[in-house]
Amino acid sequence: MLQKTVLPSRVTIVTDTVPHVRVVSLGLWVEVGSRHESAENNGVAHFLEHLVFKGTTTRTNIEISRSLESVGGYLNAFTTKEHTCFYAQILNENISLAVDILTDLAFNATIPESEFSKEKQVIIEELCSIEDDPEDLIMELFEKLIYPKHPLGLPIAGTIKSLKQISRDHVIRFLADFYLPCNMMFIASEPLFTEKPKVVSNLSDFSQKTYKPFKKEVSKSISQGHLTIGAPFERNDSEYFPMLLLNTILGGGMSSRLNLELREKQALGYSAFSVFSSYRETNTLVAYLATDKRSLKKGIMSIFNEFEKLVQNKVTNKELELAKTLHRGGILMSEENMSSRMNNLARDEYYFGKFIPVEKYIEQIFSVTQEQILDVAQLRLSPKNLSTLSLIPN
Repeated sequence: MLQKTVLPSRVTIVTDTVPHVRVVSLGLWVEVGSRHESAENNGVAHFLEHLVFKGTTTRTNIEISRSLESVGGYLNAFTTKEHTCFYAQILNENISLAVDILTDLAFNATIPESEFSKEKQVIIEELCSIEDDPEDLIMELFEKLIYPKHPLGLPIAGTIKSLKQISRDHVIRFLADFYLPCNMMFIASEPLFTEKPKVVSNLSDFSQKTYKPFKKEVSKSISQGHLTIGAPFERNDSEYFPMLLLNTILGGGMSSRLNLELREKQALGYSAFSVFSSYRETNTLVAYLATDKRSLKKGIMSIFNEFEKLVQNKVTNKELELAKTLHRGGILMSEENMSSRMNNLARDEYYFGKFIPVEKYIEQIFSVTQEQILDVAQLRLSPKNLSTLSLIPN
């Protein structure tokens, strides 16, 4: 049973009771991420996510580390472009402890000076690891280029330059500005307590008018070529499910067009897929291929050809039914996982403003037609609107 409550403190609580399950997933979501930053303080949301684990007014960093592990549980966090989430997975007998720890992290973090510089160095090492992973790097560079001069184009972890500029005072001010009850949501797969939170931010909407398709090559000391082709487009929730299925047909699995054509048929590379991302006011769809330097041009032509097919012709009924069945299986299997249920609740609340029952979600997927997929492809993914970014081995 789903229940939504707004406490007097204005923290929103969304709970999903699952009978006969002994594991509980809790997430304290803060509506702040890298899109709430500037070029100067880029990375501060992610840095803060790390720093709250370094101590609170009631617990040391060691006590925080051991708090849930000592009862067989798990505690972690992540930052996205739009949110920060602190989450726990524990046995239901320890739910009160998990709630106490998550709220302690969010409301009582001390940001100890003794840990500040050390954790900054840890994140610098994390940034270096991204530089060493061409797949992560090209996706990050692609978003920077398709969202020029907008916070959505900023990397979540920041840059080494921006991170070095962030002081402890910057972090404390950021904490005070965004870690407010009215900007938080507690999501749980179990009852916790018996209007949507106000967004406190200075973010600006991305305007489609600022996007201009590009073709760019970046030389890097790597052994293999990597390329991304895609575009941003205005968010329209009526297009969400057709685009979801389009992405699956294009590059969402072993039976997708990109995998069958680029890997199985042409043997251009091991990894060929596409990613559909949805933000507050915009979406992106990006195709990716890793291949030998000598095959990059052929890879680009092949991916553009797959986009052209989507724009020119309806997907086959067999492809569409397979994609629908694949999503149905994934949705039903995720219902067996408490962490997935928690993340799905957060997605529904933040992006749709309401909970979508599993049956309704599946119903909307199965209602998508071949004509609807052709329509969104022609509207959003015309080859003339696509951008290309290549990482070239030097």
